[in-house]
Amino acid sequence: MYPSGELSQLERRKVILRGSIAVNRGRCVHAAGRIAQPLEWVDRGASHWRKISPLIKFGAIPLGFLVKRLIFPRSRVVGSFTSLLKWVPAVLGAYRAFKGMQSKAQPPSPSNP
Repeated sequence: MYPSGELSQLERRKVILRGSIAVNRGRCVHAAGRIAQPLEWVDRGASHWRKISPLIKFGAIPLGFLVKRLIFPRSRVVGSFTSLLKWVPAVLGAYRAFKGMQSKAQPPSPSNP
């Protein structure tokens, strides 16, 4: 079929091609790791947020208002309250999204016969 010289040349090209594929695969893995790093931070932050007691979360709201008043003493409370209300739909949407991700991540409990 093929002379031995052509088979040797094809074998060398095959080795070079496999090496090139391995290098490109390594670059893709490295790039995917760098892209996924911010997602890992978000996931880690969400898991820490879930560990915090709900009472502490509710206590953080007045503390945030107090810190805001200390940093910006001349701002109007009414204006800040209305600007806070503008964020309610976004916060509720984020809460629902995290709640949906949490319910999908938990495996279904086995039923007892």
